[in-house]
Amino acid sequence: MRNRKDSGFSLLEVIIVLAIAGGIMVMYTQYARKKAESIAQQNVSDAIVAEMKGVLNFVDDDEIALYNEPDEIPNPLYEDNVDDPKPTSDYRVRITNELDDVDTGSEDFYYLWGDYNNSKNQKRYLFLSKKCDVTLKSDYEFEKEYLPCFMRNTAKNSMPSIERIGFAGTKETKSDRANDINRIDVIVRFKKEQKNGDYFFADYYPHFSESLSKAGITISHAMLVHRNSTNAHWMVVKQKKDGKTPIEFGAIANNLDALNQYTTGEFGIRFTIDTNDNSSNSGAGGGKVCWTQGESGVKLCYDDNKGTGTHGEQGVLALEMTDPSKDNGVMPGTLKANVVMENTANRVFIFKRERGEIVFDDDGKPQPYLYNDPETMHDPDASWGDPFPGEITMNDSTSDFVYSDGRHYSSHTWDAFELTTPPTVSYSGPGIEGGEKQGINIDNRGVDEHGTPLPDLPAYQPYNDAADYSHPEAQVPYDRNIGGYRLPVQTCPQFEQDIILRDAKGQPLMDDAGAVRKYRYVRKLYPHMAAALSSISAFQETGAGQSSAANYDYASEARARLNSAAKNKLGQLGGISVQVEFALQNGQVYSRGYENNAGHYVHEKTKYVWVVSSTMGMFDGDTGEGRNVLNPSVSYVFTTWCSTIPQDGTPADVLDTQQYQ
Repeated sequence: MRNRKDSGFSLLEVIIVLAIAGGIMVMYTQYARKKAESIAQQNVSDAIVAEMKGVLNFVDDDEIALYNEPDEIPNPLYEDNVDDPKPTSDYRVRITNELDDVDTGSEDFYYLWGDYNNSKNQKRYLFLSKKCDVTLKSDYEFEKEYLPCFMRNTAKNSMPSIERIGFAGTKETKSDRANDINRIDVIVRFKKEQKNGDYFFADYYPHFSESLSKAGITISHAMLVHRNSTNAHWMVVKQKKDGKTPIEFGAIANNLDALNQYTTGEFGIRFTIDTNDNSSNSGAGGGKVCWTQGESGVKLCYDDNKGTGTHGEQGVLALEMTDPSKDNGVMPGTLKANVVMENTANRVFIFKRERGEIVFDDDGKPQPYLYNDPETMHDPDASWGDPFPGEITMNDSTSDFVYSDGRHYSSHTWDAFELTTPPTVSYSGPGIEGGEKQGINIDNRGVDEHGTPLPDLPAYQPYNDAADYSHPEAQVPYDRNIGGYRLPVQTCPQFEQDIILRDAKGQPLMDDAGAVRKYRYVRKLYPHMAAALSSISAFQETGAGQSSAANYDYASEARARLNSAAKNKLGQLGGISVQVEFALQNGQVYSRGYENNAGHYVHEKTKYVWVVSSTMGMFDGDTGEGRNVLNPSVSYVFTTWCSTIPQDGTPADVLDTQQYQ
């Protein structure tokens, strides 16, 4: 085939390329238009739901704070005195229709919505603070801005807009709860903006769902409504197949046959908010906050109940999960919570003080109190241990014995209360390390299998963290801490808080504007552990040819063993000492794939472990011979928690090695 000597493209090639490019541009233009429409619709639904959220917040407050007023006033929505003049009477408007009524009622029972300057056309102004620079506003100068002074344009000039809002209360008009609000109905009107666009509003369903979810509002129903004219009542639209079931917002596409019956007028959606599902105190009478899980019908609620306990608590927070498909409804679940509590019995000092006054740095920030890592305090290259921030509390011990000077931290100058997490308790039986069930006699190791006396153990030495409680130079069972317990150090949360800064007399410091001076500070919580004895027995087992590792056995089957041989008998307990320590874990795995060279199980993703060890003194009542036993087979109860006051021996980097959840 002969090659072309000319260059360029033919007209046909150019036409083909242009056609392809044109098709791509058309598809992209359609995509971009739909994307822009979707974003615009989302912005509109966000603005409308923000209005709904503001009203819900107003309904939720039993007491209203007013600007520059020391005392709150009762929410005018719940004012009991019917003889009160306006504006209180304007807040007592309630809708009378039931949720399943077709007729939603007259506009006289609703708050018409908008930004109009005529009070007959809108009642939104009743929820605006007197501080707003608008023509219509409430006579109350609300400190909290429940609604913005002006509606966002997207909330009033778009295809959907809030047309009216109604409050439904109780039928007991003569009871002390006559003004309660149990239900809020928000009717959103959809204007017809294009020919053959009657059902275009169905596209807003996913956007409203997302907006409501972001706002934390639970909708019990979103029913389709219709009215023939602006003067007519809104009527709930029913499914054509049975004429009884209301059409929900998300089911419009499946019920177009019912919508086709309407040739005039306009459609809307009535969003129904059950205040019991959305607030802890809506309706001035308590209630629930609930969430539903997908389409399963499972509902999780917490309820703020009145105190009923013998201690006279003011309120009880009840949490329950229900499944309507179950006979009893209530079902168990797992609560995952990062709870931080105040221990009001422990007043703590967060910042350094000199003779009671806070020490500030060059930038005017208070300097936190610092602890020193005990492991580096003896390092010749460290002046006084690696510092890390922690809190202290003053008592007879810390003010005198430890710090030798309580005058810097007077009882007038404490900064806050100790923060703690709820304690968790676990139980561990005997013999967890290496499968051993006996302690080690550290005074006399007995004889080996040939009857030859074993040498005494080397003198006690401080544990070597780097080797994970292992002394390579002394290969004996004692060095492996046989029978001890090792647990991963738990992670702890952090809590950011505004701390009021106080002088040596405990009075708040003031800034240049005369306001109380506060400092935003991240309070760190540190791991704590305590071990308590559950059970122990000074049990002695003797016999020829036994190794030192079998001199004493405190296994759970001790009762059966004692009954089986007369040579086994109980000794007398002289005392026991239990110690809980931090240890640097040797995470390098050896031999069997799950132990380190010290014979310990390797806990993944933790730099430090808790090590619990004990030493027991016992003696034979017949001979008077005494022994000290390392790590006898003791049962413990372990309690772990977190606190802003570090436990003794806390490493400086213990929090830096953890990942906060």
